[in-house]
Amino acid sequence: MKEHELTFNVFQFQPSRELAQQTYNQIKQFKAHLGAPPIRELLVVGGVNVREQVEALKAGIDIVVATPGRLEDLISTGSLLLRQCRFFILDEADGNTNCICSKITYLKT
Repeated sequence: MKEHELTFNVFQFQPSRELAQQTYNQIKQFKAHLGAPPIRELLVVGGVNVREQVEALKAGIDIVVATPGRLEDLISTGSLLLRQCRFFILDEADGNTNCICSKITYLKT
């Protein structure tokens, strides 16, 4: 895979699948009112075929909405690169912080 195939402009990080789905749905509704070029969005959550998500990333995505678990999976396999992301949105920061801190605590024990 070439790096440019895995890049995107906006990354929206959500602590739960439900919040990620809500955000993704709002993006889809909002983009209907925008002109060209078309915006390509991707919901990156567990419980969905990871191969389909990777294929969508390869095809080109503008906005990624993700949850911690699947995000970690895609980063660890090199399927998702954050270094070319222009905007990183951390929504529900308290929920995300709790998720990250509990994972760090688990890894330390």
